[in-house]
Amino acid sequence: GKLKDWRKQASAIQLVAFKGGDSEKACFAQDMSIRAQFQNKLAGVCEDMCKEVGAYPKCAQCPQFV
Repeated sequence: GKLKDWRKQASAIQLVAFKGGDSEKACFAQDMSIRAQFQNKLAGVCEDMCKEVGAYPKCAQCPQFV
């Protein structure tokens, strides 16, 4: 699952770099995509935790919900 997805992403980045594309831009774009996915996942976990302790939706510790 996740490992195969990661390998596909890494291969795609390598192909862009190999074909003479701007590898720095490709890496940055990929990094931003992964960061957004991770932040969205954390926001969901934080929201679930706040609901369990009865602090939702006024939890001061959690970032703005995505």
